Amino acid sequence: MPLFTTGGNIRYRNGFFYFGGNVVHYDFAHNEQRKADKPYNLFSFTGSRYTNISTDGSFTRRNLHGFYEFALHQFRHPAVVAGMLMSVHHKVDFSCLYRNLSAAYHSMMGDAFTEQTFPSNERGFFTGIRVRPRHDWLINAYYDVYQFPWLRYRVDAPSEGSDRMVQIGRSVRRKINYSLRYRDEYKWINVPADQVNRSGLQKERKYSWRFQAEMKLNQAFTVRQRIEMITYQTELQPLAQGVLLLLD
Repeated sequence: MPLFTTGGNIRYRNGFFYFGGNVVHYDFAHNEQRKADKPYNLFSFTGSRYTNISTDGSFTRRNLHGFYEFALHQFRHPAVVAGMLMSVHHKVDFSCLYRNLSAAYHSMMGDAFTEQTFPSNERGFFTGIRVRPRHDWLINAYYDVYQFPWLRYRVDAPSEGSDRMVQIGRSVRRKINYSLRYRDEYKWINVPADQVNRSGLQKERKYSWRFQAEMKLNQAFTVRQRIEMITYQTELQPLAQGVLLLLD
């Protein structure tokens, strides 16, 4: 389908501070029709043209780096992403990110840090930490909590969820690397249609353990092995488990 896109950008940089302004306009050859007539598609885009404007900025001061972007779809539906990276110690790095995107916000080429594929209909806060207690050990962890203010596919009500991970890794003389990771995630999904005595949402939970080892034999060959155990469970369905064995 033919698409005509125009836009512009202006930037200002002064030492440790950066500021930018952006505008982009999309003009379709034909009217975009609303997706399937379902409640979760209430805010899907229709029409033949729309405009996004935004401002973004960042600053760096010693061991602190902050950044943000604020955007408007059709001059009235907002989206904001803001975060910070900080080295609190020469062995400890910390990061955090806040996002709040309207359900009616649309960006054809937008790529934000979100749980969903498209940057829309989401509020969330992410925190992460990296610790290097010794030169050969590395610990990574994060916790992400989010909300969906409007309905989504297979989720017929506003909902929320979370995702957390801890990984411990070690490197031996730069030739052997191995790590152990635990991840736990939960969301809400619709109750299956065959549950005639129930309606609404049920909690969906996935958690996994992963062990991975990598050995560099020489400049041309590297061997990597992974073992992962995954557990999936909902409130109304039996627990399911799976195992992955991978040699590369």
